[in-house]
Amino acid sequence: MELSIKRVPQDIPKATGMQKERFKQQRKISAQQRKAMKSFPLTLHCLVITPRDNILGSPAQRLMARRTKTLFPISDTLLKPSVIEPSEVTKRLSHYRQQSKKYYDRTAKLLPNLQKGDVVRVTDIKGKYMKNGTVISETSYPRYNNNNNNNNNNTTTTTTTEL
Repeated sequence: MELSIKRVPQDIPKATGMQKERFKQQRKISAQQRKAMKSFPLTLHCLVITPRDNILGSPAQRLMARRTKTLFPISDTLLKPSVIEPSEVTKRLSHYRQQSKKYYDRTAKLLPNLQKGDVVRVTDIKGKYMKNGTVISETSYPRYNNNNNNNNNNTTTTTTTEL
């Protein structure tokens, strides 16, 4: 089974970030597939039925409100539907997200604010070349108007001492 990647416009940072995240997940799944020497659908199935914890269960358990039948022996009571409260699922998943955010924020740094008149280098739409520019005005954070492109994201703009 071949992996396909949907192309998104390169000038939308949020979309490209989501695309990179999906690509990372696909690479992780294909690495697991090669390591375990399984077929791709079987690897996806294992990913879907692996429980996150005892309360949340697996994504398949949350979707079907019961455990899936597997080759392992399982009691009949576990195969009967039992709905997990949506509020509990939301609370648990947000807890996991907050935990991930906490660990990410340990090393992450905020980008410096740019003032009017700062000399900057701006990445072009494809992200390959840097062009010199000057900040004309500050719009809503993190975007800036400069003399090369309008509304560049702060992640595509870096300060420089040259002009």
